[in-house]
Amino acid sequence: MRKPLIHAYRLVVVQFEEYMRVRGTNEDDIRHKSLEVVTFFAWVHEAFELDDIHRIDGRILRAYLAHLVSRPSAMGGQLKATTVYGLMCRVRGLFRWLKRTGKIHVDPSVDLELPNKPRRVLPKFLDVRDVEKLLEMPDPSRAVGSRDLAILELLYSTGMRCGELCGLRLDQIDLKSASLSVLGKGRKEAMLPFGEKAGRAIANYLAFGRPRLLTKGDGGGFLFVTKSGRTLRSNSVSYMVRMKGRKAMIEAGCHPHKLRHSCATHLLRNGADLRVIQTLLRHEDITSTQIYTHVDVKTLRDAQKKYHPRERRHA
Repeated sequence: MRKPLIHAYRLVVVQFEEYMRVRGTNEDDIRHKSLEVVTFFAWVHEAFELDDIHRIDGRILRAYLAHLVSRPSAMGGQLKATTVYGLMCRVRGLFRWLKRTGKIHVDPSVDLELPNKPRRVLPKFLDVRDVEKLLEMPDPSRAVGSRDLAILELLYSTGMRCGELCGLRLDQIDLKSASLSVLGKGRKEAMLPFGEKAGRAIANYLAFGRPRLLTKGDGGGFLFVTKSGRTLRSNSVSYMVRMKGRKAMIEAGCHPHKLRHSCATHLLRNGADLRVIQTLLRHEDITSTQIYTHVDVKTLRDAQKKYHPRERRHA
């Protein structure tokens, strides 16, 4: 059993959490990043018996990197390169914040050489038939089923992030205009439209499902709630989507972010402009959206066979 974090480190963690809240980081991300910082400090204290952040230097950070590279993952085997890279980026971000706020005088991560950044993985998405199978899984005649259908329809219709969905409040959604306001990264507000089917699913949930789920709680003003009327968490939504995917026998597996990728991919395939998709997904840089253009390789290949003169000659 891990020992409790010493006071000096615990205080840094609390202050780092407050900084992230001020920046508008959602609570799920704060919890994950905080856990990673706690894990790092616990390792430093155990491996080097240090109780002072000022004594953490580049040598210790390099040792932690080596520890991560050799550390087994929860599923067995070594941690993925993307995981190690991400964890070390979080640690470096922590020390940049410590230096910027004057809590340390020297940033030990300045000269830290991270492993080569892993090549960006192309987004995985569901084909339209699999999405339709997934949307058929919830039973809208049951309270929980009406909620789950509304969640799936909204994720697929808008491409919104799971954390954003869980943070939606009742006053952020307008059924008449079929739109909602969402607070994204950096607490940037955006208006997102949703489709007719998503609107019907949400209306059914609000009229039928949500009142029945609130028998044991008030929901705190949030749109989506648990069976006991409490705030819905991202891990619960992820579990629900995964289980519905299994029930639908979707071999590729399902996850909320895969519905975001599917939304963007299907819009692109059906002729939506890349700038429109960028606005919907709220990517600051168009290069983040351009990654979805890979999905049209098959479409391009089919077009090449059909229209290219060298190909048509052999048809």
